[in-house]
Amino acid sequence: MMHYLPLSDTRFDDLPYHMTMPVTPQREFFTLQEVADKLGFNRMTVYRYVVKKRLPSYKFGRHYRVRKDDFENFIVHNKV
Repeated sequence: MMHYLPLSDTRFDDLPYHMTMPVTPQREFFTLQEVADKLGFNRMTVYRYVVKKRLPSYKFGRHYRVRKDDFENFIVHNKV
């Protein structure tokens, strides 16, 4: 059970260390190069899929990322 503390009454220095560090169980996003490596494609081929909206992606700054779930759906629906 998680207990929430009102922020106005809390100093972060007083919190136990384990409450201040969120744990991420696994990576959610792949780079286009990682997708290409997994599929055995060239990175530019994956880039074209992204630009043509055949592979859902997110742009962080200048870099595209593909969510793990979107990658898995792409494989299932395209029989790669």
